[in-house]
Amino acid sequence: MPPGPSGVPWAILRPTGFMQNLPYDFADGVMHGSYGTAPVNYIDARNVADTAACSPLPSAPAATTC
Repeated sequence: MPPGPSGVPWAILRPTGFMQNLPYDFADGVMHGSYGTAPVNYIDARNVADTAACSPLPSAPAATTC
């Protein structure tokens, strides 16, 4: 596969936690996430979708709206 504009031939999108799920992790003013004491990178699921949509695939033309 030829590299993209960054020179990297591929990318891995691996979000840890989604902002849309964050309100459900709180009870009685305390956060009760399923990650224990590990740090979590929360991101909006729409940002992940936008990034994936703007990542060119070898079999498709690059998106022009990114």
